[in-house]
Amino acid sequence: MSFGSDRRIRDGLWVLSLGLALAATGACGGKRVPTRPWDLPSKGEGVKQKAVKALDVVFRVRIWPTGREKWKPAQMLDSAAAEIGRVARMVSPQFHLGELKRVNTEAPRKPVVVSPEFYALLKAAKAMYDRSGGAFNVTYQPGVTKDGDRTTEFDLVFDDKFLSVRFASPQTQLNLNGMARGYAAQKALERLRGFGLAGAAVTAGGFAGVWREAAQDPLLMCVENPTRLGSCHSRIEPAKSDEPLFLGVSASAERRGKLYHPSADWSYRSGGVVVAGADGAWTQFAATITGVMTDEALDELFSETRRQPRLVGVYFQALGGGLKTRLAGNLAPFAKVIALARD
Repeated sequence: MSFGSDRRIRDGLWVLSLGLALAATGACGGKRVPTRPWDLPSKGEGVKQKAVKALDVVFRVRIWPTGREKWKPAQMLDSAAAEIGRVARMVSPQFHLGELKRVNTEAPRKPVVVSPEFYALLKAAKAMYDRSGGAFNVTYQPGVTKDGDRTTEFDLVFDDKFLSVRFASPQTQLNLNGMARGYAAQKALERLRGFGLAGAAVTAGGFAGVWREAAQDPLLMCVENPTRLGSCHSRIEPAKSDEPLFLGVSASAERRGKLYHPSADWSYRSGGVVVAGADGAWTQFAATITGVMTDEALDELFSETRRQPRLVGVYFQALGGGLKTRLAGNLAPFAKVIALARD
């Protein structure tokens, strides 16, 4: 699979993160970015909500209680928030008791035994590396070159018998930001599904996991119009009402496939790509990687989703002031896109 220049794509992952940070603060090139539709409070009757800061973004947990649950709404929200915090500590490079911190500290010298959960997460990261032709890589070597951090080949060695990992190079470190938010949202949603709610949703920036009644919330299912930020061009309708659906939007500036470069006239297009899938970590991975891929590579990635059925894609481009819609992948197993009437 060809994805163009590895250096261009890998450097683009870092600048994509910068662009997402700008969106969170509402500042980009001196222009204020409108509030994303999925960040607005839900207006449904009886919906309870809680905000949680973790993994450098604000997670928003929403529940649709039936009134027959054993637990109070505040307790259920706190339980989901605790699950987000647990995942955040596990993958934090700073938390001294976290598994990622321990791997970064000890794995350059010796194999490190990790929990089955963390081992499975690292295995998924390796599968994402393979799936993207090496463009997505959670291993890196900080400060190796004068240009700063350098992404390496996937530099983690697995031992399935002992559930241990080690770095092939002593300079290697791990960073799971490209998938951890999606994983945290998925685990929180799994916790909420056990309470017998009518519906639940967990959002984190441009990422959302929805279940049951939450899929009827027009703000959560919005496909933002890239030529008119803050408004919805289309909406996503899940194919299965009782299964969770994860949605991710990626950010890019200028034309698809070009790297982020601040200028006076660039426009933020967080609605440029929408990815849908049944797995939170895989959906965030796809939304992350598509932010720096060319149209050709994007088509190639999603045209093979029958071999990777955990994610599908739909993406939009703003060209010449109009809106050109392009579909990639097989949406049918998960969702369909419904165009909204022009206002």
